[in-house]
Amino acid sequence: MKWLLSIALLTSSCAASWGKEPFAIAGLGTGSCAEFVRVNPTDKSAEGMAVLSWAQGFMSGMNMLHMAHKEPLRDLGEATPKAQLAFLLNYCDKNQLHDLVRATLSLYGALPEIPQKD
Repeated sequence: MKWLLSIALLTSSCAASWGKEPFAIAGLGTGSCAEFVRVNPTDKSAEGMAVLSWAQGFMSGMNMLHMAHKEPLRDLGEATPKAQLAFLLNYCDKNQLHDLVRATLSLYGALPEIPQKD
């Protein structure tokens, strides 16, 4: 039950805006870094797995966009899920006024590029 409440708190900012005006990003990524740090998920907890699932889907989408524009891709498998979650928590701890989207974009930028094949 605790994990359900935590996920609900992480997504409350997203749900509050449904139907009021257009928005480009939805899901756990719209939650605040401050709330994410307060929940303090682990890679084995439901909260951690939910955030990682959202972040990895978002980064996969970024790679697809880069692929369509023939831009370099990032190696999403370079860091373990535990390391990715630690990166997000560290970013959010230092930037509590940001949201998980910005934390995820920072993680994405920190991952190495996949070498392009000729």
